[in-house]
Amino acid sequence: EWMLGFLSWQGVFIVFACLATVAVVFGLYRYGLPVAANLAAWATPSGVVATIDRSTLDTVDRLVFKPTSLNEDEQERYRSVFAELRSAAGLGDGDTRLLFRDGGKLGANAVALPGGTVILTDQLAQLAKHDDEIAGVLAHEIGHVTGRHSLRQVYRALGIGFMVAVILGDTSQLLDNIVSQLALLDTLSYSRKFENEADGTSVMIMNETGRNPLAFMDLIDRVFEEAGVENEQSGWLSTHPGNRERREEVIRRIDELPQ
Repeated sequence: EWMLGFLSWQGVFIVFACLATVAVVFGLYRYGLPVAANLAAWATPSGVVATIDRSTLDTVDRLVFKPTSLNEDEQERYRSVFAELRSAAGLGDGDTRLLFRDGGKLGANAVALPGGTVILTDQLAQLAKHDDEIAGVLAHEIGHVTGRHSLRQVYRALGIGFMVAVILGDTSQLLDNIVSQLALLDTLSYSRKFENEADGTSVMIMNETGRNPLAFMDLIDRVFEEAGVENEQSGWLSTHPGNRERREEVIRRIDELPQ
């Protein structure tokens, strides 16, 4: 009888220990990993960040994008807008750059890669009615660059061991191959938190340059209409949060700007 009681308590302890282990693992994944990813993103050497950016660009060029059809005058106009926004964000030429591509499968969109490369698709440029709409989108992508959101996404997916290897300077073929494939997925989809942060940066940059901070939302509405997507139910072609809520948040941020 005593032995049966001991075994029953032992069973309870084992069950409790298993549940506690699951809770700890979940806590580390849910809270510890994002914190570690944030720290690792800022500790990564610039040369390694450049390698990740280049690998990601190679991958999206191979699998998603096509060469741009925008003429040189259009490209130069958007480069000028981008330079204005970049300066307002306190960034230099080496911190971020603007490239143009036919969106291919991605269509009308803009993305920021892990090392600061921003890509504007022909389809998004063609939907814009004036430069402030494109400027707001580019300012949003600059927000992803300044927040290192793409790199943080990659680290969250790959885990702590990979972060340590990269920070210590591992630029092996494994780094190129894994990051190039994974970053393709992760740089095109951000958490709601990252999207809200980038929207906040866009509002501040647009206000700083004297441009309309809300204009880009009209362009995004047009993207949804063109794609036949309900903007309250989906993201910006599955890469950005729902639009109605997002517009309300952008308006709130604008209202909070100093008069």
